[in-house]
Amino acid sequence: MRLTTFALLAATIALGACNKGPSIDLKNATPAEVAKAMKDSGATRTMVRPGKWSSTVRIAAIDTSQLPPEIAAKINAEIGKPRTVEACLTPEQVDHPERMLAQVPEGCRYEHYTMSGGQIDGKMVCSGPAGNQEMTVQGSYGTDQYAMTVATKSNGAPGASVIGGTSSTMKIESHRLGDCDAKPAG
Repeated sequence: MRLTTFALLAATIALGACNKGPSIDLKNATPAEVAKAMKDSGATRTMVRPGKWSSTVRIAAIDTSQLPPEIAAKINAEIGKPRTVEACLTPEQVDHPERMLAQVPEGCRYEHYTMSGGQIDGKMVCSGPAGNQEMTVQGSYGTDQYAMTVATKSNGAPGASVIGGTSSTMKIESHRLGDCDAKPAG
């Protein structure tokens, strides 16, 4: 997944949390059910503002023990280095979180997804022919900024092309820069 897509997906996953207002508390829910709860709670427009956002992603930790040494060395050299992207979060994206969450692969469910009082906590588990993966998201969110820790774990199925037993932790910090750039005429 490209970094820009990941940052927007993380923003959408976090869309509902803020310091006051609607709250969501779901167990064993599909991404579609989480998106519906966001919409039904009124969280979409009141909790995040469309506009140009800057997101900085840092790999905090990654398990490279199952990778060839030359690849592991390259990945380990990236730990802690910030990667910053800017992206426009449109009113359409804010109003329709289900469209962003549609990028989540089939076979994924949230064990839990809670947001309330400016905090978010979620765990998604995905099962498929390539193995099992889980992702946890924890952090804080407001209309103009958020900070999250995203941890992933995977175990490849026997014979799958996915390397099993991997894990990573990323830190994401984002803030709204202002309105999206105007599109050039033409």
